[in-house]
Amino acid sequence: MNAIMLYVPSWLIHVTHKLPFPAIKKFQHAKAAARKYAINMIEDEKRQISLDKYRGDNDLITVLAKASVARGKMAMDPLTDKEIHHQLTTFFMAGLETAANTVSFGFIDLAQHPAVQAKPYEEVKSILGSAEDRDLAEGFHFSVLDTMPYLIAVINETLRLHGAVHSMILMATEDNVVPLL
Repeated sequence: MNAIMLYVPSWLIHVTHKLPFPAIKKFQHAKAAARKYAINMIEDEKRQISLDKYRGDNDLITVLAKASVARGKMAMDPLTDKEIHHQLTTFFMAGLETAANTVSFGFIDLAQHPAVQAKPYEEVKSILGSAEDRDLAEGFHFSVLDTMPYLIAVINETLRLHGAVHSMILMATEDNVVPLL
């Protein structure tokens, strides 16, 4: 589908957005609501960063918001709120189905190899305990994954065998200079 979009004239895409169909209006309303929500999140994050510049958070929105602040002589141009919004949208859309598909492929691979399946299960159980031992709704911190090398190996192998994006067709809309540091 993406490859076909490269050959559709941009004026045609813009015209379709102005057609008076209910589905198009509903989509535009949802898009505006999502944009408003994202801009509010960005502004809140920037406010938090201005209060504490050395926050240790490394989530996507914090990293992007920090990138919107110019730093030093060698710094690249800061990101605008619009650019941050576009990056958030890209990550959200890229991660929507791809994560579910990748996890599904991982489970299929483990089901086809019961001996391999037992190893990450035992590793997780030895570190987190079983469902009877603990309320799994509490979740766990991401750093716990560092203590599970076999599970990390299974995840990496799943990503190697069943990469969510195997190829992309991109076309630059304008020339861009990449700064060499």
